[in-house]
Amino acid sequence: MELSVHPNWRIAERVLDAVNPGSGGFDPDQIVGLSPAAWTEFPTDDRDPRDVAERLVDYCRPVLVGILVVVTMHSFQSNFGPFFVHDTGFSEFVHSYAEVFEDVMTASDVVIISPRAGRMVVVHHNGLIATITGNRYELR
Repeated sequence: MELSVHPNWRIAERVLDAVNPGSGGFDPDQIVGLSPAAWTEFPTDDRDPRDVAERLVDYCRPVLVGILVVVTMHSFQSNFGPFFVHDTGFSEFVHSYAEVFEDVMTASDVVIISPRAGRMVVVHHNGLIATITGNRYELR
């Protein structure tokens, strides 16, 4: 029996490859450019989830624009896949994530790609965050 793949994965993988060529997937270990020097602290444990969400939005606001590809642990469930969110709705998406999924967005690794800016923000579940600048890409 062949496993069903959510249709958003093909688009998300195409965007990942265009923005950050050579990355093998959405696991931080597979993303080109995530050396130890790329990471900065982004504490998430034992913090109010609303504060963590607001810090993530504040971090992303100046570096990500346009349509964003957001991959969280829930993206890997067959009925969700990667999320596509416009930067103008990103704050609402992040803040409502816990209500929808009954879990905080940063409970696991998160990859956010802004093809228009040619940037990626990666949050590691161990309380780290990194921004990678790659190639700009127009979603069509």
